[in-house]
Amino acid sequence: MPGLRLSRGGDVMEFEALIKNCEFKKFNQTATEENVIDILGAIGRVGILGESILGYYACVYLLSLDFSNVKKSMIHKEAATVLSTGLNFVNDSYALGFYHVQKAMELDPDNIEYKRFALQTFAEIPDFDMDIEVRKIIARDILQKNARDDIGLKYQ
Repeated sequence: MPGLRLSRGGDVMEFEALIKNCEFKKFNQTATEENVIDILGAIGRVGILGESILGYYACVYLLSLDFSNVKKSMIHKEAATVLSTGLNFVNDSYALGFYHVQKAMELDPDNIEYKRFALQTFAEIPDFDMDIEVRKIIARDILQKNARDDIGLKYQ
């Protein structure tokens, strides 16, 4: 099925079905940088709304594909969201989620939203001990881009 294309408009639902059915061979044939947004929407539906480990696996699978750093950073951020929101009841999900948001920040260091997400999501979770110095470094990076950022100011 080389060149398999999903129909426009139903892409999120079709990707969701592929993920839920573990059809990763078809998933591989359809995943491109151009449809990453639709794929991430499907991952969110499966991993966050459905609280399914398959959403996280789809992120890991996507990271093995030859995508740009910007697209990979988006995937890492989605993995962090799935782990910290949909799968937060799993032991060590916050630690693994923080690893993924760190990777997103490394791959796209100018993206202030990843830094804000890191602090908003991981800075005060009782089950995860985010180092105070790491908080300050991330806050400083945010404030360098926007001196009035409320999240940066809170954790500076």
